[in-house]
Amino acid sequence: MRSRKEFLVTAGATALLGATASPKPSPTPTPPPSSAAHELALRMRKFDSALTDAQIDAIATGIDQGFAAGKTIRAHHALSSGDGPSPEFAVDE
Repeated sequence: MRSRKEFLVTAGATALLGATASPKPSPTPTPPPSSAAHELALRMRKFDSALTDAQIDAIATGIDQGFAAGKTIRAHHALSSGDGPSPEFAVDE
């Protein structure tokens, strides 16, 4: 069993390591959303006419990020037609 002194030394060393970490690099600017994603996001105004231009841009950026994530997944593991999810349902009688 560790003593309180050992715990405090470990906690202090951990805090010291966090204080000496290198500074974070500046974030890279996000590219503007594609025109297709922007057009799709504009259609969201049909459901909420109060959406601002900034919110439309955020939605379009999210759409582009979703497409990019899908491309990354497909590049590492291509799915065939039979690989889709197959939900199973059970009914208690």
